Amino acid sequence: MELLEHFQALRLNQAEAAQLLGVSARTVRRWCDGEEVPGPAEAALRAWRKLSERHLAWRPDSVSLIENHPERIAAHLEHAVGLQSVLERVEARNGPRLFWDVNIPESTATLGQAQVSFYKLQNGGFSVSVYTRRDGVRPDVRRDCTLIEDATFCIAREFEKHARRADALSAIARDVRSKSHIFGHAGSKLLDAREREERQHLIASYADQIDDLAAAAREGQPTNYHDFTAIRTELTKAGFSPPEKALESELAKAYVERKARVRLLLVRSAGEETVVTKAIESDEAHANQIVSGHKLEYLGTRLPSLGESSRLQSFKGPDTVVLEVSRGANVANAQEPGLYLIRGLAPSSAISDEFDGAA
Repeated sequence: MELLEHFQALRLNQAEAAQLLGVSARTVRRWCDGEEVPGPAEAALRAWRKLSERHLAWRPDSVSLIENHPERIAAHLEHAVGLQSVLERVEARNGPRLFWDVNIPESTATLGQAQVSFYKLQNGGFSVSVYTRRDGVRPDVRRDCTLIEDATFCIAREFEKHARRADALSAIARDVRSKSHIFGHAGSKLLDAREREERQHLIASYADQIDDLAAAAREGQPTNYHDFTAIRTELTKAGFSPPEKALESELAKAYVERKARVRLLLVRSAGEETVVTKAIESDEAHANQIVSGHKLEYLGTRLPSLGESSRLQSFKGPDTVVLEVSRGANVANAQEPGLYLIRGLAPSSAISDEFDGAA
């Protein structure tokens, strides 16, 4: 039964599920016995499960559970379903059209002169709060809905990245602490009881340091894999065998950064209803091949919003190709991250097919 699969995946018992969903335990028992689960509850469970799979916080703040406040629980259900819906919409259009710089400690996401602020929730999640512009353009949530959804997606991805790192570090800390009494010793003389206790406390202290690193990662503070390897070196000196390979492998994967992103955007005039008609993934090698022989014109860090006067107004139809270069990408004549008009390049059907092949 799908309901029980949700409970198992979320590690919920029936009583906890009832409390989270704001219904009685008897109601949940009836659902488990085959009674149809109402749409809102089913949507919430699906959203929680998908958020959990992304390593994103899905449980409400603890005070909501303690007080069992119906309005607060309802607000959390709506937030979880809404966030998952946004993430699915962005993924359906092959990811964000523009990438925002996210700063979790400062609770901001920035794209040029646009900024989205968010609240950090007690459960480790976030809630988008304020959208502002410093470029003289009046903020309009309805007009810039896609832009704000891109920001929300980028914020969620940043939270997911740090949560994955924190979870991996915490798992290693638990492993080290549980085995702190197992260590090797060089030399022929055996350690006495006091020396063994001191060594065990030393190893446990390194587990504490790994936990501190996990806490920093969860707060969105900058951490790196070398921070962990430095502690692991000290563990080795203390005679402790390396943590489980599977745990270290998971941590290493959590710190692997995505490759620098390059995308090709098919853009029409800002006077049209949709500025970007297609966004296609590429890579540095293919991008350099495409721009070879063409002049790049820097357009800034964002495309114009609907109705905004811009340098793209003189271009007619969806025949303008714009290159989006992320930080760290190496593309000829692209001196900084941002958007570049590829002069003299019109995406004919043949070129469009080639673009599709690079996606």
